[in-house]
Amino acid sequence: TTSRPIYLNNATASIDASGSGALTLTGGVTVLGSRSIILTGTGEASQSGAMALSLGTLTKNGSGTWTLSGAN
Repeated sequence: TTSRPIYLNNATASIDASGSGALTLTGGVTVLGSRSIILTGTGEASQSGAMALSLGTLTKNGSGTWTLSGAN
């Protein structure tokens, strides 16, 4: 579990939820410019903080489950 904000400024970044135990993110995620974020993995993950994407894309890959519940 982390409540720290995540800032992504590379062309494409991924957050992988593979492994044992659920991944819980409670801080915000900010994607600047036309960058993209990929939520991936085989496990369970949740993001309850706001996700801010300016021009980028949000993609989910893998067989895992991601729950997004933040205000956007």
